[in-house]
Amino acid sequence: MTSKCVLLPAVLLLVFSGSCLAQVPAVTSFSGSTTFLSVDLTNLTLGWTFTANANITVSALGFWDVAPPSPLQNSHQVGLWTASGSLLASGTVLTNSPLTGSWAYVSISPVALTSGQTYVVGALEAAPYNETYSRVPVSGGSVSTSPLITIGSSVISADSTGFAFPNISEPTYIARFGPNLIVAQTPTPPVPISRWALIMIALGLAAAGLLQLRMGRRTSDTV
Repeated sequence: MTSKCVLLPAVLLLVFSGSCLAQVPAVTSFSGSTTFLSVDLTNLTLGWTFTANANITVSALGFWDVAPPSPLQNSHQVGLWTASGSLLASGTVLTNSPLTGSWAYVSISPVALTSGQTYVVGALEAAPYNETYSRVPVSGGSVSTSPLITIGSSVISADSTGFAFPNISEPTYIARFGPNLIVAQTPTPPVPISRWALIMIALGLAAAGLLQLRMGRRTSDTV
């Protein structure tokens, strides 16, 4: 039988520790897409909407590399917005930014997103248009994502607006890549515990220790 001296520390570990969860790309792959150099050779921001399926934390923003691991030819600004257009974070993916899968990423200060809320991620496509991007249609296309998000639809900004909130929805397309995110489920905060509860746990541990010590002595006396 497992002793109380083993069980109680295990309980304490569960009480005080939060979840330590992996950081993963929001989008892992896509297929059935059409690749373009730009949209009418104009500077604009393109991307996609998504809904958080849990409280999540975004730690990096990415830009798609059509031929990894060859480096990007230009830097690209990437942003994360609320559904109403408030900019939550932005960063610039450089030509030597590290790759994860088919995206190069830049780290950002962690941003907390709320379960059930919709957000927008977009990347700037600008002159000299050396980088391609890919548009995934609803009909015939598919996108694989982390279970932490549900992808919505493709979005773009108006022509020649440069880096701007991409508020024009394209319901016939799943997404334009472009941008990506590194996400992780937000750790569950530790359960609050009172001083008296700590005292009671400590007394329980002490009592269990004494009991085990006495049982050990009795066992040695009978040998």
